[in-house]
Amino acid sequence: MLADEEATSARDALLGRTSELLGSVKHRRVDRPEYTRFRLGLPPGADYAFSVWIYDDGEPQISARLPESAAGETFWSRHFELPDYPDVTSRNLEFLEVLDRIVSWQTRITQARGWLAWSFQCHALVGTEWVPVGGVAAAKWLDVRDRSAKEKEYFSPPLRGCEGAVEQGQEADER
Repeated sequence: MLADEEATSARDALLGRTSELLGSVKHRRVDRPEYTRFRLGLPPGADYAFSVWIYDDGEPQISARLPESAAGETFWSRHFELPDYPDVTSRNLEFLEVLDRIVSWQTRITQARGWLAWSFQCHALVGTEWVPVGGVAAAKWLDVRDRSAKEKEYFSPPLRGCEGAVEQGQEADER
């Protein structure tokens, strides 16, 4: 099998597993030549909504955006880059585990102000413990919604089994 065929096969398998995992979670699938995006519903009371990206090379990513954000603007993301894993299977398994936490449990994203950067950390409330999902930092001079607080927390209830989740806006499907 050629390398391109293997990558396509792995990507297609990951798309299938992602669709199965999302199951009844309200979402909209957007297929583009360079990626497939699953825009997850915004549950009542949620401060943010998640999107799941699977690129044509098979790399998965998860991002979150605030409902009032401009199209393509995210404030948290988790990249699953192949160099960080021993192989494609390990990367995809971790991605699916993280996605399962995000849709099954309450999540919290903490925005913290540092000396040189803003940090955004996501955790899932598994049982009674906040388990890390991943984090990202942004240069301090970039635009951040609430600059007044040294630390701010955003929350979302579990997505699986959530009644009343609404579909994210119909704006252009850009990053």
